[in-house]
Amino acid sequence: MDQGKNLCSVCEAVLPELDGMIYCPYCGMPVAESDEAEGAGVLPEDVTSRAAGQDEAVVENRKPLKEGQMAAREKYKALLLAEAGVKMTLPEDIYTLVLKGCDNKEVLIECLSQILNRGETAIRLAVGGMPAVLLYKVSRDVIEQVAAVLRDVDAVYAVVEGEFDYGSLYKSPDFARLSEGGRAALKQQPKVLWLGENIKFASERVRLDTQDGYTVLTDNALFFFAGGRAVAMLAAYQMEDMDFWEQEEEFFAEWVGRDGRNYRLRFDNQLEYDKVKAAYTV
Repeated sequence: MDQGKNLCSVCEAVLPELDGMIYCPYCGMPVAESDEAEGAGVLPEDVTSRAAGQDEAVVENRKPLKEGQMAAREKYKALLLAEAGVKMTLPEDIYTLVLKGCDNKEVLIECLSQILNRGETAIRLAVGGMPAVLLYKVSRDVIEQVAAVLRDVDAVYAVVEGEFDYGSLYKSPDFARLSEGGRAALKQQPKVLWLGENIKFASERVRLDTQDGYTVLTDNALFFFAGGRAVAMLAAYQMEDMDFWEQEEEFFAEWVGRDGRNYRLRFDNQLEYDKVKAAYTV
């Protein structure tokens, strides 16, 4: 070995000056702990026996590489999350917001442009394409912020928690009782319109004011369709008052919006009238 250099007794690599070093950082073999042992090229007996014992223990307790890696990942992932105070997102913490309709479209676009991290063009497409999914699986905080804006402009919307079902209307008993033509007419409406809606009533024999069409009432809103499109929508939060009465063998229900508009439904069937009255009165 070269004079003045601390060399590995096995691979003869130049070792750094580290006190108490037992293993060579290059070849991994045990190195001498004293100048005398190094000069003789022989390892002290206690170092040799200790290294051999450690090697045997490693071989005996060694786990498959993949298993060890997975365990290490899980351990450090949990530690990092705990230190950062991060809450793991669960399915029940995920919400989707569906925009159903809004008369004040330009005002809505301007308001959404101020709070959403997307371009005005994308927002215009969503508003112009109503009904449309405006927010997809986001946190409750985001939903509440956007919902407040939608209520300010009298928009009709629904919030869906977790997963959702496009076929809520088609699975309702009232839909099954419609005529074939009635079912076909409602199926023409976009499926996204029914996201987040709990159907309470659907009929093709109820008139809105003087107009014939198809009525769908939900926990969330009143929908009325005529001529293949939705001609009236009123969100539940927009309703100021609700009234029911009978007159000359006809039955009426009237929703009063906070904008002062009246939505009067006329029933020619008492069973349907009684069902709606029971569903919306306490």
